[in-house]
Amino acid sequence: MLLERNNELELVETNAPDGLYRVSYGQTEYITTDFSLPSISTDTSATEYYVLCPDFSSSFSNGDIVFINSRRKKIIGFLCESAKNNTVLVTEKCDNLCDFCSQPPNNNSDTHLFINAAQAIIDFNSKDVVGITGGEPTINKSKFLKFIDMLNIANNNTPLHILTNGRAFSDIDFCKEVVRKTKNRDVVWGIPLHGHNQALHDECVSSKGAFKDTFNGLINLSYSGAYIELRTVVTKKNYRFLKNITELINSSFAFIPVHAIMNLEPKGWAKRNFDDLYISVMDQIPYIEDCVAYSGLINQEVVLFNYPLCSIPNNLRGSYRKSISDWKNYYPDFCNDCDEKELCGGFFASSEGKYLDNTIARVKL
Repeated sequence: MLLERNNELELVETNAPDGLYRVSYGQTEYITTDFSLPSISTDTSATEYYVLCPDFSSSFSNGDIVFINSRRKKIIGFLCESAKNNTVLVTEKCDNLCDFCSQPPNNNSDTHLFINAAQAIIDFNSKDVVGITGGEPTINKSKFLKFIDMLNIANNNTPLHILTNGRAFSDIDFCKEVVRKTKNRDVVWGIPLHGHNQALHDECVSSKGAFKDTFNGLINLSYSGAYIELRTVVTKKNYRFLKNITELINSSFAFIPVHAIMNLEPKGWAKRNFDDLYISVMDQIPYIEDCVAYSGLINQEVVLFNYPLCSIPNNLRGSYRKSISDWKNYYPDFCNDCDEKELCGGFFASSEGKYLDNTIARVKL
């Protein structure tokens, strides 16, 4: 299977201990700080640490952040200039147990993940958005605030797209503190709402009380002036209620400008529960159309994530977004001659095989 961008390379040899490094080819002056990562290159005389890897120079640019895993003999792209989307994991813990979760939670220690993420973002120092994901990034409020503090102390202004279930923001004091610490930074909060009522949302995330927490969190955060992208993963359980969710957004969260409707990623628990969850795009379309039509009346934007472009009819193309990250998407052979391939996000790499057969949905254009 050919991915659009390979995020992992085979490591032949290195003298570098496992950890994060900044790629340096000696092309630009690099000013070190207290937060600087050690440099690494393929030139054994240019930096203290080196790697031997045939594709290293063609895969990583000067200033990219990579992770060396000598046990697995892997070089992993952590933050890369060539990436269409850069995202870092800060925890694998979560207080929801979504039956479609692509990154099933565990209780492993996450302190090093927060530290690695902060160091990488600071050293990468990008003007482009970096995504923050989990697990649930705010499940440990103290660690999350310290993570933001690290970025602020380093005078880092990288824009962030933070994926959170929003439950922690039901704590108004925590919400105020986060808003205060991020007031000088561009932040988009991606928060899921999978049902228009407590019964449906709590069933989707397998956590009693989740709807109440998220609802109150959305109220607190939206009224603080934060920019929120509300997200709904479409499954057999909720696809008939997309318009109802949009109506709830309009009636309760007037300051939320974007509703992202997302096709299922067949990975993790979503792959295990695929037959119980997945609803074909063709069956989704009428409900998406109703949702988009209603949103147009209330001046709210609807965007469609994780869909192959060929499955979206012309009247919804304005809402389509090429959203699947380039390190986890791919184009099957039947896409090779498509005139619109460059406009399309393709398919999740995890959908190869029977999952791909089930996710292909042809609609009459």
